Formats: sequence, structure tokens, C-alpha cells
Amino acid sequence: MILRQLRKSPWWPLALLIVVTVGGGWWNTQSAHAVIVDDASGKPVSPQDVIFGSRHYSVGTDGMYDIPNLPRGAKITILASGYARADAPADQTEVRLSTAIITTQVNDAVSGKGVPSPHARIGDIEVGSGTPDGSMVIAPAPQKGTAIVICAKDYEPSTIIAGPPQVIVALSPLAGADCPPLPTPSPAPTPVGQTPSPSPAASPSASPSASPSP
Repeated sequence: MILRQLRKSPWWPLALLIVVTVGGGWWNTQSAHAVIVDDASGKPVSPQDVIFGSRHYSVGTDGMYDIPNLPRGAKITILASGYARADAPADQTEVRLSTAIITTQVNDAVSGKGVPSPHARIGDIEVGSGTPDGSMVIAPAPQKGTAIVICAKDYEPSTIIAGPPQVIVALSPLAGADCPPLPTPSPAPTPVGQTPSPSPAASPSASPSASPSP
């Protein structure tokens, strides 16, 4: 009966509708397969959240994610502690995360205990100061590869290189050592086209009045 009806009625519009519907749905979706790595070390990162819209996806310890049925052209948001947020296209196969904040633990190289109140310097600029237990945050993180000096009172300074967001530093005790003094601020330069204001002149002392003649 169905075959007889199909022979009598044109069947190709129905077939075309099925092909367009199925093929169009396949064409407008895509899957996302990528690995998330630290931009400085190239090691895998397992972030706290991988998001598309209201949907959240898991990531393995190997930094890999696999997300099916995304709209074509979709972008995925990636959040990981210590790293800058990344918005990656679904067809990107590797996502490199850059460090936004460096969390540092500064310990005594002999006792392993936290070094009290460490400091972080880049040249003559202080970029971080720590707590009594040696914890210190450097924010915002400097460019990858920047040398950062870690110093503290009665400890030999050590240099680390900006890269990953978590760093443990060991300082060797050295009595009398300390962070180098920071330069004192220079007077603000006079804007171009203006002359410095003259210092106010001292008021002349009043001449003593002549004593009246008797």
C-alpha cells in the first residue's frame, strides 16, 4: 500500500527534506579536541573550568578535553588558577595558558621553614612582599623569562625566572645580608615649556628703629 502510494505521489521532495535536515545539522556542528598546556613549560594543565555557554566540561590530568556537538565557530572559555583566562576556538588543537599571578613560597634552605617577610625585585622595582611565613604573591606576573630577585633579611638573595604560576624558592642563611636599598624618588621633572617656580624669597628683617634722641 505504501509502495503503491509512493509510486503515485512524487517522493523526491520528502527525500530532499531528510537529506537537508540531516546534512545541515551535521554541517553546522563540530567537536572540540585539544590539549591545554603551560605556555612557559609546555606541560599539561588541568584547569578548574572549561565552559561553553552554561555547559561545563571536565579535563583530564593530561590536559586533554573532548567536547562533541558544538555549534560551528564556537569558542570555549578556559579558567585555571594562576593563569589568564583563555577563549579558544573549537577547532584549536592546543591551548597555551599564560601566567597571570605568581604564587611563591620562600623557605629556609637549611630548616625548610618559611623565610619571614621576603621581597621580590625586578631591577630597582619591588614587585612583591611576603608574609611572616614566607608566602608571597607577585601580581601581575611579569613577562615570561623575566629575572626576579628574591631576597630577605639575613639570607643570600636568589634569582628565579618568570614562568609557571607556582614557585618554591629556597634561600640560604647569610647573617647580615639584606635586600638592596630601593632608590629614593627623584623630584618630579618640570613640564616642557614651564619654568620652575622660584623659591619664595625670605622676608627682609625689619631695621631696628632709631632710638629717639634725648
